[in-house]
Amino acid sequence: MHHPLIDPKDLRKMSEEKVQEKLSELRKKKTMVMRSNYNLTVLEQIDGMISLYQLELAERSAKRLAKQKNDSDNDDLINVE
Repeated sequence: MHHPLIDPKDLRKMSEEKVQEKLSELRKKKTMVMRSNYNLTVLEQIDGMISLYQLELAERSAKRLAKQKNDSDNDDLINVE
């Protein structure tokens, strides 16, 4: 997924905490828009950015789990010398 306001390279360089902060900010902004004028175009843009940040967090989590699984698979091997 791509959004014109978010550079994928910058997103990958962000810490997980920073990504969580951005998600929190976007959710607050979405609530603000919904309460004030309910502009569907703006809501769609915010939803797109939220999806992008959520996808990035999910990918990071999947990579972390795969690495942990791979590390634990190697722990079960018997060292025969």
